[in-house]
Formats: sequence, structure tokens, C-alpha cells
Amino acid sequence: MFQRFNFFVFTSFFVASNLLAQNSIPKVLYGSIKRIENIGGFVDGRYVDIWLPPNYRPSKKYPVLYMHDGQMLFDSAITWNKQEWNVDVVLGKLILNKEIKPLIVVGIWNNGSKRRAEYLPEDPIEILSDGERQFLLGKDRQGILPLFEHPVQSNNYLRFIVENLKPKIDSMFLTHKSENYIGGSSMGGLISLYAICKYPEVFKGAVCMSTHWPGLFIRPDSINPFYRDFQKYLDLNLPDPKTHKIYFDHGNKTLDSIYGPAQNSVNQIMADLGYAVENKIDLKKLKFIKGTSCVSLFFEGKDHSELSWSDRLNIPMKFMFGQ
Repeated sequence: MFQRFNFFVFTSFFVASNLLAQNSIPKVLYGSIKRIENIGGFVDGRYVDIWLPPNYRPSKKYPVLYMHDGQMLFDSAITWNKQEWNVDVVLGKLILNKEIKPLIVVGIWNNGSKRRAEYLPEDPIEILSDGERQFLLGKDRQGILPLFEHPVQSNNYLRFIVENLKPKIDSMFLTHKSENYIGGSSMGGLISLYAICKYPEVFKGAVCMSTHWPGLFIRPDSINPFYRDFQKYLDLNLPDPKTHKIYFDHGNKTLDSIYGPAQNSVNQIMADLGYAVENKIDLKKLKFIKGTSCVSLFFEGKDHSELSWSDRLNIPMKFMFGQ
């Protein structure tokens, strides 16, 4: 049933990233970085790296994009795998070419060993039976490694963003209070979708790249009770397609190879709820059909990595912030 995954090796990647980057401000080619060194509340304190766009003016209002895994966004010299999203380069060029509106990016660091506990949508877990919850949150099938080292705490993580971090950002910078977006990849995509469902009055767009539909490193199908109940949750809680936008994508290499069927099921849920789902676009022109409220794209040969997400980051940025 389980796709075998070494939890401790996976966790060490993020712990190593934190230790390497904690005393280093990311170096960027476009725009500039401001750091909040220890902000918490509801969750443990952490670094937040704030990217200000080229030609930033304190007197101008900006939309804000909140992004997870903040230590992976800007500078490969301080990441565990020497990869990055190239957020400053991709967005900087789009802004200078007047292809998207200038915006502020808030990079929220993950918390190493608590990353999965903070990124797994919590309400669908509550729908599970006691036996299913114990099975998923207890030991793996060999009875050796815990699937979760810490209690699931994504509701508190989102409260931290909405009630603590967002007011801080709004006080530091002149922001459009009603233009907040949220995004990430893998489980960062999962928590972004959950966020727009939990706080539709706060977030008007969610960028969900290589969304990790299994949630618990289990395949996303009918025998995965989390995935089953998360679909039920989405059917009941997705926000109004007239006022919100959601972006999905995935490849077919490495971990992305298991996402296709689950993504197709979610696309159908979106369509049934009235979202205008666009799944084919001209990647050179990047023109979206008027009224599109959901984009869901497949990329042949792309894997589950920062290099892949960086390579296509311009697409959701144009969808969300296009001029």
C-alpha cells in the first residue's frame, strides 16, 4: 500500500537547509530582500524572507503572494540541494517587461521536521474514522517509522499566516489588503489549496504546483482515506469561482508521476462547481481564455524539483498577476 520513503532522510534535507541558510540573507539578482528573523504565534517562530520587486516604491500599494518553503525560493547557494525557484529572476523579468503587476513575495520558511505536520490539511483528517486516523498517523506498515513525528497542525499554521504574519506585512509595507495570494509546491501546493478553502475572504488565488495529493506518501487512490476525504472537503469548501483563481500543474517524472489520476479527479470537482478549467495553453503566448478561473497543466518529462517549478513559474504568475 505504501510507497516506501525514508522519512528521516527527507527531514534531514530541510533541517540541513535551515542550518545552512539561517545566518545568510538570500542574494537576489532582481529586487531586494527584507528578513523577519523570528516571527511565530500558533506555531514555532521562524524566518520570513520578503522580496520587494524592482523599482519598489514605499508609497505604492502592492498585491502580496505568500509562499511556503521560503528558504528554497531565492538563492541556491544556501539550499540543501543547490536548487531554487528563481523567484526574483522570474518575477523580476516579468515585472520589468510589464507582463505582470509588481508584487511583494513573502517567503515563509518551513520548520524542518514539522513541515509535513504543518502542511497536511487538518480538517479532512478529522473526517477519518478513529481506525483510519490511527493507521495514517501512527506507524508505517513495518511498524518502524512514524508517518508523522508531530501532531498535524496546519490549522494553526494558517492562523499564523492570517492572524500574525499578514498583519505584520501590512504594517511594514503598503499592500492591497484584498489582493493576497498563496502558493507552493508538493505539500506546499496542498496547504495552499487548503488555505484558499479555509480563508476565501483572505486569499483570492492559490498556486499549487506538483500538488502532493496523497498527503502521506501513500498513492492517491480509493484506498487512501485522506485523499478520499480531501476530495469531499474540496467539494464542500472550494471558494466562489467568480472571485477566486486556482492554478495546478504536474509532470510525469519522479514523485510527479503518481499525480495524474488524482489531478484529473480534482479538475472534475472544479468543473462541477462552476470553475472554468483550462488545461491547454500556448506556452509561448501565455494567453488565457477570458473568464478562466482554474488552470491545470501537464508537463511531459518534468520532475518533482525546484528546477522544474522555476522553469514554469512564469505561467501561474501571468495567470494570477497578468497585466
